[in-house]
Amino acid sequence: LLFRDALTQLIKSRQCTLLIQTSHPSPNNKRWMARHEELKQFQQKHGHCRVPHGYVENRQLSWWVMNQRAQYQLSKQGQKSWLSADRVNLLSTVGFDWKPIIANPTNSK
Repeated sequence: LLFRDALTQLIKSRQCTLLIQTSHPSPNNKRWMARHEELKQFQQKHGHCRVPHGYVENRQLSWWVMNQRAQYQLSKQGQKSWLSADRVNLLSTVGFDWKPIIANPTNSK
């Protein structure tokens, strides 16, 4: 059952990726897909998609992740956003954390 669920998720992810690549072949889309691939690699390495702000190994990925969250919030508030539903689905499929918990340094021990 777990294998079937994982396979279904993989197929959905691949279908969304192909749909986005073929329906939006712009340079901006190619850059977005390249960052998405970097995020997937980060997730495989670290087990999560919470790329830290100012991530030394890939600062561009860090800013990109922050921008995805900002655009998502705009769309949730009914404001203009360039983050499409297909992209939201792709990010969600890899476990993107839309509202990461930010540690409060005054509460840490």
